[in-house]
Amino acid sequence: MSSHSSFLIVLISTAITTFFLRAAPIVIPRKWLSSPLLQALNRFLPLCVMVALVLTTFTKFEAPILAPASAQVLALIIVLLSYIRFKNVLLSMLLGVGSLNGLLYLLGLL
Repeated sequence: MSSHSSFLIVLISTAITTFFLRAAPIVIPRKWLSSPLLQALNRFLPLCVMVALVLTTFTKFEAPILAPASAQVLALIIVLLSYIRFKNVLLSMLLGVGSLNGLLYLLGLL
């Protein structure tokens, strides 16, 4: 299978999954949406997203480890402070990605 067909399969499956996840609140009965399990999931989902972002940050360590690790820790602190202050996952993610790339650029690693 060529890389072009693999890309199309991934793209189509991602689009279908995204569509169904976006349509789920309209299609799922209100009684199900008010269940304690879904309420708990909705409450803890931003925290889970932040944990997933933190864990993927520390998966690739390379030879000069001090500079990239310090940039990642500083970006993580920025994300944490942003989330504590604004309680907005999207803003925190954008600030985290931007600050990590900015710090890596300043340290000459990009």
